[in-house]
Amino acid sequence: MNIPVSIVIPLLLTAAFFIAVARFTVYRPHYKLPQVIQFVRKLDVVELSDLFNADEEWALRNVSDPREFRKIQRERIRLAFEYLQRLGHNADVIQSWAVDLYDEIGNKKAKDFTLQRPVDL
Repeated sequence: MNIPVSIVIPLLLTAAFFIAVARFTVYRPHYKLPQVIQFVRKLDVVELSDLFNADEEWALRNVSDPREFRKIQRERIRLAFEYLQRLGHNADVIQSWAVDLYDEIGNKKAKDFTLQRPVDL
């Protein structure tokens, strides 16, 4: 009995899709805070504030010629975009961890929240 490839491949892809969805929704791993910290990306707050500082941009505009300023400005925009991507990634990681923690807390009863047994972060 030979099953056509045109039927087997879509069935395998559908099964793989449902397994992946089940893995990342129902059977999510539970992370602790030190593990979450490993997933976030580093941000330099001083450099980020300098990128959005109007005085810094004004000083660059006055010190450099227009062609040089455009080149510097393109680099600043690229860096700002990278920082915004990192912020979004970090927010997503922390939100996922918080949802998981909220689900874990939601399953506990009020008597479980005592000083003898604090919530495990």
